[in-house]
This record gives sequence, structure tokens and C-alpha cells, in this order.
Amino acid sequence: MKSRLILILIISFIEGLVITYITGFFVYPMNGLIGSERWGFPLYWITQAIVPGAEKVINWSNFILNTMFWGSLVFIVNYLITYLILRYKNRINNKKS
Repeated sequence: MKSRLILILIISFIEGLVITYITGFFVYPMNGLIGSERWGFPLYWITQAIVPGAEKVINWSNFILNTMFWGSLVFIVNYLITYLILRYKNRINNKKS
């Protein structure tokens, strides 16, 4: 059981990274600074001024917080699914015996 929990944790972290990376393709819905665009959700982690030749700036603390948020959410979902599947399998095995 402990190895299964560690596996779920590792998979959730990787999925959290992937989801955070994917959210970087979508413009942040709230415009706080005039003259800049932001990407990422729920916290923006990429910012770019709307001027020709402006570079994108990555906010690493928001990137890490997004990864933790999405990873935690995925962990809860994965853990609940695993729990329900194991509970269902145990119920079927108890009925057979």
C-alpha cells in the first residue's frame, strides 16, 4: 500500500507539471497591468509587455505554486479513484468466498 501511495504521488507531481505547462499557452483572464499579457492559471507565471521585441518573463514562484496546486488536485482525484477501485475489487472477492 505504501508503494502504491508513493507511485500515485509521483504520477500526480508529473501530471501537475504537465497541466501547469499547458496553462502557459492560455492568456490569463484578468488584466491587472495595462500594456502586458499574462499566461498561466490559477496564478499567471509568464508575463510579457505588449511592445515590439519584449521578452517573456517567467515568475518561478508562481510556476511552483501552480505545480503544487495542480499536483495536489490530481493527487486527490487519483487517490479517490484508486481507493474506489480497490474497494470494489475487495467487495467482489468477498462475495465469491
